Parts: sequence; structure tokens; C-alpha cells
Amino acid sequence: MMAAAVLLVFFNFYFTKGMIGSLIMGTVKRPANFAVAELSDVRLFFSELVYFKNLISHNIELKNQNTELTYQLARHEDFREENEFLKKALGLGLTSEFIVIEGGVFGSNFSQQGYRMLLNRGSAENVSTGDIVISETGVFIGQIGKIFKTYSEVGLVTNPDFKVTVKVLGSDISAMARGGLSEGIYLDFVNHDDDIKEGDVIVTNGSDLVPPALILGTVNYVEADPVSLFKKVKLKPAIDGINLGRVLVIKSSR
Repeated sequence: MMAAAVLLVFFNFYFTKGMIGSLIMGTVKRPANFAVAELSDVRLFFSELVYFKNLISHNIELKNQNTELTYQLARHEDFREENEFLKKALGLGLTSEFIVIEGGVFGSNFSQQGYRMLLNRGSAENVSTGDIVISETGVFIGQIGKIFKTYSEVGLVTNPDFKVTVKVLGSDISAMARGGLSEGIYLDFVNHDDDIKEGDVIVTNGSDLVPPALILGTVNYVEADPVSLFKKVKLKPAIDGINLGRVLVIKSSR
């Protein structure tokens, strides 16, 4: 009987010890496993964070490269346009008595006095009031008005205060051109017996301080009123069909 009791106590002790040991090990393992899992998640998070950081840096680098390529392309196009502009300007054959200054138009405005363009050349570049402004193809654009150090105003040939002596291209018919705002350009002092017609090209004749052969416009209206001493003639300004971005300033070298 005593032996059976001892045996029972022995088995009960080891069974209980195993239960307690398993319970303790399970209790310890769970936080450890959780900590390992959490640590893995943290490592994965930081790994993805580094990946996205590298990806963002790469995208920024690609964007910068694309911007640089776009800038180089724009510069190349600007150089090409400038070369074409200067090539045409050289073909004008302006004599040594004139100084040519290249410039760019960056704005315009309209008032009761007419249209004014803003030119990025001023007194610092030796631009003066009264200097002539033309296109690279010889179209008469206007004359320099107010002067500032780094820019100036250009009054267009359609303004009421504009006047220049002209002639019909290919003939000896001369007249005085003056600005008519929305009406274009008027030709004054055209005699009734002057053979002038629509489509005739009008250019400067060089009898004043303006260089000769500058294109002013094309005749688009002729009226022979017998009551008037002269014909009524209007021009369509040549500046209506050109790009007013780059221009040339012409000044006398005298």
C-alpha cells in the first residue's frame, strides 16, 4: 500500500512538473516569437523606406536630366532661329553708314497715341530716339521713341505721328506715308495721273534719314476723287504678317 502511494506521488510530481515547464516555455516563447516577428516587420519597413527613397532620388535625377535636355533643345532651337535671323539680316545689304543693333520685343501696349512695343535695348546699347526698327527681311516696323537704360519704346508705322517718304516699287512714283491706326497706312500727295494700283508694293525711297528699300506695305485701296487734288490711297502694313520677336535697330553712323 505504501509502495503504491509513493509511486502515485512520483508520477504526479513529474506530470505536474512537465505541465508547469510547458506552460513556462510557452509563456516565454510567445513574446520572443512576437518580438522576432515585429523586428522582421520593422526591418521590412525600413528596407521599403530605403527603396522608396532611392526611387524618389532616381526619379528626381531623371526629371533633372529631362529638364536639362529640354533646356538644351530650347537653346539649340534659339541658336538656329538666331542664325537664320542674322543670315537674313546680312542679306539686307545695309551700307557702312548705318549701325545695326539686334534686339528683342518683350511687350506692347496701346494708347491714344498708337501702338508701342517694348524693346530690350536702351541707352546702354547706344540706342537713340528716332532710330529705325526693322525686321530681318527688311520690313519697316517703327521708330524708337522713349529711351531708358536697358529698354526703349518703339512707335509702330501705323501710329498717327509716323511719317516717311516712300515710292512705288519698280516706278518713280513718290508719296508721303503716314500712320492711320486701324486704317493701316495712308499715302498722301499721290497725283491723279500717277499710275498706282492695288497690289503695288510701297518702300522707303531713302530721301530722308530712313534707309532706302525698306518695305512699308501693299496698296489695298485706291480712290480717284475728282474733287480732291490727290488720290486717296491706303496700304496694308507689311508688319501685319511678320513675327515681331527679333528685330534690328538701324541708326546712322554719322
